[in-house]
Amino acid sequence: MPEALAYLWEWFGDIAPSLGMGAGLFQEIDAYCRLTGVEMGAWDAAMLRVIFGAQQAAGAVKDERNATTGSGVVALMRGMQAKR
Repeated sequence: MPEALAYLWEWFGDIAPSLGMGAGLFQEIDAYCRLTGVEMGAWDAAMLRVIFGAQQAAGAVKDERNATTGSGVVALMRGMQAKR
């Protein structure tokens, strides 16, 4: 994973467990920012949405290697770094 995007992976790890409790992604992002003092920009929130989408897609794939190793998300984040 590109070092410049490591913070997104950390935020994803912090927010992901809360999503199973019924709140939506943007509500969780808002709560996370308020509780931690993180100042997340619109681009960051959009990229978290992409990462969550990739995680959901990886969970639906029968080949579990991408989901368990995170290689699909890492590849996605490399592409996002190029766009930033």
